[in-house]
Amino acid sequence: MLISLYKLDYIAVMVSVLDKAREWSLSNLKDIDSVAVLLVGSWARGTGTDVNDIDIIIIKRNQLSAIYHEEHVLDGYTLDIWVHDLDNLNNELTKKADDLNQVGNISLVLSFLKDAVIWYQDESLIDIGKLQEKAKAWKWDNSYKDYLSFKTSMPTSDWAKIAYSENLELLDAALKRLDSGEPISHRRKDYPELFKDVSEEKAKDAVEKTVQAYNHLGLTREWTELKDATKAIDTGDWVNAIASIKDVLRFIIRYDLPSVPEQLMDPNLWSSGEQMTMSSELLEALKAAFL
Repeated sequence: MLISLYKLDYIAVMVSVLDKAREWSLSNLKDIDSVAVLLVGSWARGTGTDVNDIDIIIIKRNQLSAIYHEEHVLDGYTLDIWVHDLDNLNNELTKKADDLNQVGNISLVLSFLKDAVIWYQDESLIDIGKLQEKAKAWKWDNSYKDYLSFKTSMPTSDWAKIAYSENLELLDAALKRLDSGEPISHRRKDYPELFKDVSEEKAKDAVEKTVQAYNHLGLTREWTELKDATKAIDTGDWVNAIASIKDVLRFIIRYDLPSVPEQLMDPNLWSSGEQMTMSSELLEALKAAFL
């Protein structure tokens, strides 16, 4: 009986949180150009907890940027808000992708549509239900598999060899998702099937050293992956922490290279990375994460 009462209390709290988030979103985010407001992510799937951000998608007309991001804190919960342009969203689901990055853009739309809870929609301008049906029945063009094939060479540094091998594993996992019509991602943290056990000591060491490298570069933008890694440390999720921090390190190398591969999932990044002049902080972070 105590367990049942606890579950009922938990559900009541979660419903209250989402009610407040919905009310605030419709009052503060919806404007004359808004065609839909959606709850997505873990909270839409019914698995959200007090350590999870509440992910919200706003679809608008007449946007200068295809996607932009903002955050708001409400009663201690972070509302992670992504605004999508309506025309661009429709285009993503109808055009043929020209490269792997565009496949990733399409995947982003498929991912949030899959479990979206509709908080508002202008039915004269958009039908989220039909878009969800399209997302669930999605089939990839078979030619997109070619985008996952790269001519590569093995790096020589110990840390780069491991990063390169893990990059190949990610490409293989993405290929399997294309076969099954599932969205793909360039982020390792989005592939739980690739997760491996990691110790608390290693996770904390890798995150700490990567934050030091990030600060040493003087970067001011807080990447979502860095936030995910630090939050995972706070909640004791060592596996997610190391997966997220490896994504951060890939972005840092791309940021610092004089010439980077065009595709985010290109394994050649690691051969290029080991040849660049890097700070001691970045090298130590790479070794902590991959060795």
